[in-house]
Amino acid sequence: MSLLRRLYSAVTGVVLIAIVGSFLASVIHPAVPVLNTGTVVVTGCSPGGLGFQIVKDILDSQPKEVLVLCTVRKDADSKALADEFKSDRLKSVLLDVTDAPAVKKFGEKLENTRIIGLVNNAGVSVHSKLESIDYRSTFEVNFFAVLEMVKTLLPHLRKAGPGSRIVNIGSMAGTFVRPGTIVYSSSKRALEAATDGMRVELAPDSISVSIVQPGFFRTKMCTAPQCGGGIEEVSEAVLHGLFASRPRTRYPVATIGAMSAFAGSKLAAALPDRLLDFAITVLKPKDVNPPKEKQ
Repeated sequence: MSLLRRLYSAVTGVVLIAIVGSFLASVIHPAVPVLNTGTVVVTGCSPGGLGFQIVKDILDSQPKEVLVLCTVRKDADSKALADEFKSDRLKSVLLDVTDAPAVKKFGEKLENTRIIGLVNNAGVSVHSKLESIDYRSTFEVNFFAVLEMVKTLLPHLRKAGPGSRIVNIGSMAGTFVRPGTIVYSSSKRALEAATDGMRVELAPDSISVSIVQPGFFRTKMCTAPQCGGGIEEVSEAVLHGLFASRPRTRYPVATIGAMSAFAGSKLAAALPDRLLDFAITVLKPKDVNPPKEKQ
């Protein structure tokens, strides 16, 4: 009985520490300047995806001095953006974010553009067993392309002055690694580590760096019943990271099954690995199996 009491006390202590730490993290964020004149670059703006929603919300909620520059992979996507928004505040450019020379040229063309924000949204979602996955291509899109884009636009963000922002789109898959998602989850966990490093390294320049970590939410990449979370909630988190005076370091949003991503992130931090493995493999929701597709 004594052992059970000790175990209960230990688990309770860990949970309380996680809750208190979470509360402090949610309210203690340093104030940074808010820039409302300049251009926000958003990668991966194809119709039906998160990037498309982010564009809509920026144009709807921000002053006319805030412009949006989108990257897309197809002429049809560029046309869809123009037809949908009909705004002179929006421009799109064809760009493969995994093509480093093309990304470099993209940055050079922005020499006279004031870049106040970068949203690294372009990504690929893949479900497959480890032995059959093309793991290099997944990392090229979800991880290396992000580093290349940040490296390219960093001089522009510094030039814009204190208060410029970087928002990376991660995933709760980086915390909850389900069977069949090893490579995708690994790419998102790597992105989370990179974001933490960027945040510390760029703090002296007053460049805010955040990561949005969605659970399941409905897009053209995720149409199963489990993907019931609102895309608007995810986009709202992105805009908070871009324009709030006290941006958070991370935004767990949407849902993981019947649980909020925020609650799931705290549960994952509190549970021992074996219990977390049990929850993922035995109590997991039905497979979502999104197609392999770039945004």
